[in-house]
Amino acid sequence: MDLGIICQNCGIEAPSKYVEFHQNIGALVVRWGKSYKGHLCKRCLHKQYWSMTSTTAVAGWWGTISFVLTPCFIVNNTARYVAALGMPGVPEGAVPPVVTDEVARRVGPQIEAIFKRLNNQEKLEVVAHEFAPKCGVTPGQIVRYIQLVARNARQNAEDNRPTGGFPVMPALPIKMPPPLPAIPIEEG
Repeated sequence: MDLGIICQNCGIEAPSKYVEFHQNIGALVVRWGKSYKGHLCKRCLHKQYWSMTSTTAVAGWWGTISFVLTPCFIVNNTARYVAALGMPGVPEGAVPPVVTDEVARRVGPQIEAIFKRLNNQEKLEVVAHEFAPKCGVTPGQIVRYIQLVARNARQNAEDNRPTGGFPVMPALPIKMPPPLPAIPIEEG
């Protein structure tokens, strides 16, 4: 089973599985749909499935298109839910992974090797689980550190990209002319 490391719904470090749940609400000639796509821990998997599927089961039938879509969504949601039920539960005391200065100090020396493996198309989860014991951190902290490094690299590239406009010149000192002398106003 291909499991993720961090739940994209609640952010805790726990086994997670990619799912797509869909919701439909029908109203004669219009319909409203909603989808959730992402890696969910078992706790969030239950919550999203029951919320979206029960809403669809109750309010999804009331329209021509909705009458056709509702059973498809219920079957899809149920199939994905049942397929994910075999994954491990959320560990006791699971919390969101945090990258501290200490984590950065431990992972930093390995970052080149980590990115080399990722650039060779190895799965992030596999690389994170392998490097975590070497660095003395959790796999989730490895993932968060990689996300921070990638975000900083994107931001630096964005900050340094050419604007396509006129070259920016340093400001030239501008000399202001002396103030005009006051003109006396004659009264009456």
